[in-house]
Amino acid sequence: MGGFYKIHLGAPDSPTFTFSDGDILSTETQVYRPFFSLADSVNGIQATYPDPDQGWNTATAPPYPSPDSELAETLKARDGSRQLMADPAFDFVPYAEQAQRLQKSALDEAQRARTHTLSLPPAFWIVEPGDVGEWTSQRNGYDAKQFRVDAMVDRANLDVILSLTEVDPSDYDWDSDADFAPVTGGGTISNPPAPQPIDNFDAQKYILVDADGIGRRPAILISWNAQPGISAVQFEVRLASDGSSVTRGRSDRPTAGNMIITTSILPATHYQVRGQFVPSSPRDMLWSDWVDVTTDDIRFSLADFDAALNAEVITIRDALSDQIREAINRMASVASDVAARAPLDKQSVRSQLAARAADALAQIDDVRTVAVTTEAAYASFSTTASATWGSTTAFVENSATAIATLDGYAAASWGVSVGANGVITGSIRIDGGASWSAVIIQADKFQIQLTGYNGDAPSMPFTIGTVNGVPAVGINGANMYLDNTLNARAIVAGSITAAKIGAGQITSDSGVIGALAVKSLSLADFAVTVPVAQSLGGNVSAISPGTPQTYFSFNLTVDTAGLAGKNIVIYASVSGMWANGSVATETGQFYLVINGGVANGYAIATPSGTLALVSLGGAINVTASGGVMSISVQAQFYANSATYMQAGTTIYAQAAKR
Repeated sequence: MGGFYKIHLGAPDSPTFTFSDGDILSTETQVYRPFFSLADSVNGIQATYPDPDQGWNTATAPPYPSPDSELAETLKARDGSRQLMADPAFDFVPYAEQAQRLQKSALDEAQRARTHTLSLPPAFWIVEPGDVGEWTSQRNGYDAKQFRVDAMVDRANLDVILSLTEVDPSDYDWDSDADFAPVTGGGTISNPPAPQPIDNFDAQKYILVDADGIGRRPAILISWNAQPGISAVQFEVRLASDGSSVTRGRSDRPTAGNMIITTSILPATHYQVRGQFVPSSPRDMLWSDWVDVTTDDIRFSLADFDAALNAEVITIRDALSDQIREAINRMASVASDVAARAPLDKQSVRSQLAARAADALAQIDDVRTVAVTTEAAYASFSTTASATWGSTTAFVENSATAIATLDGYAAASWGVSVGANGVITGSIRIDGGASWSAVIIQADKFQIQLTGYNGDAPSMPFTIGTVNGVPAVGINGANMYLDNTLNARAIVAGSITAAKIGAGQITSDSGVIGALAVKSLSLADFAVTVPVAQSLGGNVSAISPGTPQTYFSFNLTVDTAGLAGKNIVIYASVSGMWANGSVATETGQFYLVINGGVANGYAIATPSGTLALVSLGGAINVTASGGVMSISVQAQFYANSATYMQAGTTIYAQAAKR
């Protein structure tokens, strides 16, 4: 089996064959349909087409024939005054005149209702569907009337059966001047609503506080009036000094009416902020004007670290003895590991009890932390009781820390301090290890009571005060007895005579003193070490992942006279924030270098636009030379140049002399 399609467009072809009544096989059945049924009749047409002048939207052509024309009345009268309209869609006809021309030809051809089905002899075997022939018929009154072959059946005896429909080439005649009805298309100019501004946008400085109401971070609070048809609010923050972008973002809860911005916000910095509504359906929106805001000077403090680490840093600063220094160094190192790295197990409990009425506040805060790392076990607690009435306040703080390490070292520290109006006025501290202990007392008076004597009134063996502006200890000599040896740094002239000193009893571990006259005693610079601390006044940007950036560098001066050959412990710690200003997650490497050697170091990865805490702490031993030594202390980091150490980062270093 095979076949082919024949496509025909427009007016009928010229006739290719002719026949008359004498050619028709009268012995075969003939079918004749002179008119359509009412259901198949059409007396009007109105088509649709895409109009490029209206943005290719669908346009409707004028009806054909025109409703008030004579032709329209004639066709309606033929169909019993019925309006029988056709509504074709000319989806690929973009021109108004072409659409009307197709309407006319379609309606005119639709009036050709005569159809015949008849049989012709084998001579007409070559006729094909789509061919046009002329029929002259005296019986039907045809004079070379044209018919189109709609179907053809080849019979076994070579006769053919043709289905014919009348056609008229004049149906496709078109007179543009007479037949075209001008059309007026719609415009494509849109009239969108005016751009909508954000309503009552404002920006103010803001402080993030912790559970105790203490300011911990600077922030910016933006606010607006919620409006219908809004799906979000977006914002931008830039530096007021140079207009460089700081951060941008959005809130998908526009009905909240406000949002706190914390990302990349620095303390004591002048910013400019603007906002814009995001519509729920596409339309133009306006940015607000830039609003100036300067953040509060809220920087990192010891409160940003674990309470135990805070206590250890304070202890390191105040301790004087070598044994205390080693214990504090160890406890600080373990606390740093617990805070900066993931311990094997860590538990913390924080609680608060408070009572408030008007200007009065009574409060107890309790923090307890236990942790186990691969090298140490660690436990600490801190309890603070405070009472406040208006601007008057008093407090008592009790804290303790204990460690045990893999290498067999153990140490503990406990202390109580009291104070009023933010000043510590008294404290007791006990530090101890496996074979030593130390007690540090801060007080104006020291009293002892022996039960059953002196009316149970306490005695004050000594007191603390100042002499000529210098701190001094006063001893009550009444009923004071001294057995065996008296060691003293200074004795008032004339108070001890030669008769009371045995020959050869005044000696020195470094050698015989010999003839000596001492009228005053003074200490040389750096003879007693004190902490050295520095803070970054501005941001310090990285150089590259392969090149170190040194953001702290100084020398710690230590006088080791009389200590030649002994170990001197050098301790240092760094605390600050590393900011990632790049568009990707960055990794930085951070090192604490003491006397040319790495005392501590690790790597941190942080996402774009975020901050990471940098906490370094370590200690090394140096051998005393017997003279003034200069120990270098440096803090370095390696990272992408789009990152930087934030202003306010601090470093602390101290040497512990024996």
